[in-house]
Amino acid sequence: MPPIEDYPPTRRRRGAWILGIALFALAGCRGCGCEAPAPAIEADDAAQAPDLALAQQMGPDAVERAITEGLRAVARRDTATAIARFEAAAAADPGRRVPHQRLCGLYRQADRTADALRACRAWRELETEPDFQSRADAIIEELRGRGPAKRP
Repeated sequence: MPPIEDYPPTRRRRGAWILGIALFALAGCRGCGCEAPAPAIEADDAAQAPDLALAQQMGPDAVERAITEGLRAVARRDTATAIARFEAAAAADPGRRVPHQRLCGLYRQADRTADALRACRAWRELETEPDFQSRADAIIEELRGRGPAKRP
């Protein structure tokens, strides 16, 4: 089998690579012999909304944990917890792309147009990959056309 460098980069392979990283983060390290445990989610933490003062005091490990918990909440389809975790991570480390990217999609899903527009703009400013920049631009244009969310 030829080395990986001989294959041309494609969006499909990048997507598979990102999915592999996400699954690794969700499951923890297994099979390599390092026996690193997956981060635990405590039931009491999952039910609480993020406190801005606490989020600003979070260290890099806590930000990583909030992102991991947010990804797990997305996998469980627990939108409220996922939003809370990614909001905490974004408040603690505003220069980080991933929380804003995830919040963009979660706010759209929750029909929170103004919040989605704010998160998508933050994601667009932080994104360095041209394909994702154009995706963020398309979402922002869609949200501008949508206007404020309609309430029943």
